[in-house]
Amino acid sequence: MRTFILVLTLLIAPVLQAQATLNVNPARPRVGEVTLFTLGGVVPFSVSWTFGDDSGVFPGGAVATHTYTRPGSFIARASYSLSSVSGITATVQRAVFVSVSGPNAPFSISYLALRWEDGTVRRTVSQNDAGLVAYADLKYEGTGVFQGDWLVDGVIFRSLTKQLTFANRTTLSSGQVSLAGPQLSLPTNIPGEHTVSLRVNQPGIPFDVPVIRYFVSLGADPNGPVLKSVLPRRVRAGEEVELQLTGPRLAPDMELHLGRDMAVVGPIRLIGPELALVKVFVAPTARPGARILRSSRAKGGPAGSARLEIQPPLKKIPKPK
Repeated sequence: MRTFILVLTLLIAPVLQAQATLNVNPARPRVGEVTLFTLGGVVPFSVSWTFGDDSGVFPGGAVATHTYTRPGSFIARASYSLSSVSGITATVQRAVFVSVSGPNAPFSISYLALRWEDGTVRRTVSQNDAGLVAYADLKYEGTGVFQGDWLVDGVIFRSLTKQLTFANRTTLSSGQVSLAGPQLSLPTNIPGEHTVSLRVNQPGIPFDVPVIRYFVSLGADPNGPVLKSVLPRRVRAGEEVELQLTGPRLAPDMELHLGRDMAVVGPIRLIGPELALVKVFVAPTARPGARILRSSRAKGGPAGSARLEIQPPLKKIPKPK
């Protein structure tokens, strides 16, 4: 029996090496494109796939798909066996050249700034407050793949890979973007000051990325303002509007956090025990959708919030000639 297996092994081994082929479609895939790999010339019992980009080992059959997240030259390999008895495996490989999506163009970043949602670079939050997200505004030229790591106190919080194509401005978020907005809060469990930065791995940049900070307090100011609601509930981008604020302990010196592209243009005026008025300007560039307005004092984190809906700016209808 052992002699039979040895003879069978010697017969199968050259067949494994000689007949197998590895086909790639498309032959020159692009970043983000689904690529089809086919093991031909044999009927394998089992196949293990690797694609050369450190994505791991994938067991499967004679056909596999993979999506590359960065450009470069990679070696795709299929290790296969023809029988469960012999235990013999062989490997066939092929070089895969992955390019960026769209026309080939030089890719570089000329500007990068970090901020919080309200445009500031320093923020105070309560311990275990959820929804803390940092933003990076970029200006870039060309087409390429951005790779970077969000750092909190110098430690990687989240790695980011994104294809950028020709639109010369973009905003990156430290949260995971979904239909409900960015999720995955920055850590707020440890009191004290923390730093946030974005380490750019690709492309290379000729300048240092700035650092923004946030302070985690042990709790909100117990005597701070508590913003509960705002009227009107809907405002339009590009307009100045007077908001009516309601909630306990509203004060003329309280801080309003309106988010990006909104600004207070007049003093806060108390008109009742739990009622105040303030004029704000909504920039034409304000993104439509729901927004959370917050109130706070300098010595404590946010102590109240209210929901506001931003509508798109009105389109001017040209007068008939």
